[in-house]
Amino acid sequence: QLKQELAVQYSQAGRKEEALELLLGILRQDLNTGEAKKTFLDILATMDGDPLASRFRRHLYTLLY
Repeated sequence: QLKQELAVQYSQAGRKEEALELLLGILRQDLNTGEAKKTFLDILATMDGDPLASRFRRHLYTLLY
């Protein structure tokens, strides 16, 4: 929970890569952490056209499938 809150703070401060790394770590441990997945997707949605977003989407899809 604390990592997730820190990730939200990172995202708001413009440190989206660090935020996504934290959330990806949470999802690797437990993919069913619904709030972490939602936060991860929300951050990705704010990054239109950013190549970093594509990279993290691939990481997420790898975890899902």
